[in-house]
This record gives sequence, C-alpha cells and structure tokens, in this order.
Amino acid sequence: MATGVSGRVPRRGLLGLPGLQTRARGRADHFYTTNLAEKRAAMARGYRDETGTTAPMYVFDRGLLHAGIRAVPLHRLYSAERQDHLYTTDEAEVRRSIRGLGYTDELRLDSLWVFPGGDTPDSTRLFRLWHPHLTDHFYTTSEAEADHAVQRLGYRRRPFHPLPEPDVLKMPALAEGITAVRLHRLYRP
Repeated sequence: MATGVSGRVPRRGLLGLPGLQTRARGRADHFYTTNLAEKRAAMARGYRDETGTTAPMYVFDRGLLHAGIRAVPLHRLYSAERQDHLYTTDEAEVRRSIRGLGYTDELRLDSLWVFPGGDTPDSTRLFRLWHPHLTDHFYTTSEAEADHAVQRLGYRRRPFHPLPEPDVLKMPALAEGITAVRLHRLYRP
C-alpha cells in the first residue's frame, strides 16, 4: 500500500476529500479523458476516479468559436518511460516533448479543445502543476487545490509557458447552445 509524504497511509486526499494523494518516492500519473470507455479501461489498469472530488471541468470535442474566441487543441502527450501524461496547448512544447523527451501525442485518441487563456466568458483557468519526484503533471481549476498541492504535497507550479494557462468551461452548455463534455480526472499512485 502506498504511503503518504509523512510515511503514513493517507486516508483522505487533497483538501480532506478522497482524491489527490501523493507519496514520497516513485511514479504517479494524473490522466484526463472525456471518453467513458477509456475511463473504465484506465480504472481497470489501477487508476482511481477523482472526477467527483474536484470542480467539474468541461472541454470541447472539436474546434469552435465562442464570443469571438477560437478554441485551441489541448494536446494529450504520454511518456511510457516516465509513466506520465502531459497536457499542453503549445505546439512548440508538443514538438520538444516528442523529439527530446520521448512523449507520444495521443490527441487523435481523445480530442480535447479548450479556450486560450484570458477572459473567456463562462470559463475558468486550468492550473498546471508538476511533481519532480513522482514525474506527475497535475491539472486543476481550483486555486485552493493548486496551492495545497504546492504547499503540502511537493508539486510545483508549471505554467503553460509561453502561452497563458488555458480556460475550461464551468458548465456543460453555453448560451448559444454549444455543449461541452465532462473532463474526467483519474489518478494512479
């Protein structure tokens, strides 16, 4: 059984809720998907569903235009060596991660579209964090959850540099009738 940073078995996750937990050494992976079959398959491989422990996040399954702002792809990259999923809107980072770090681009498997960072109506910022010892990228829309992960769990803020952090929707539908899909969060300690 995995132990927490203190060496004890954690009973509760981040912010006292079942969910985000970490351990002092080893590998961990946060995985995000809109595909329920992919979610079930990941759970069969040892991932835990954290979707209900955090504020809902909604993304698009295609590019679109809302309030004059065009959605951009959120690339989902995976490194088998690092056992890590990396999500980015930066095409240069995609190329660097594939060429230099051995990641593969999984965007074709589960297309995710978000708004570029800024003041997109009906949306909220997606924070990106990194744990160097667990080689884990972690994403959340909760600033309190991000702060806790940094202050108590050893994560570091890792902005979507040079681009601003993207925005995800807080609700599944927009005023124009455009619908979005729930982004499920899973974690494998």
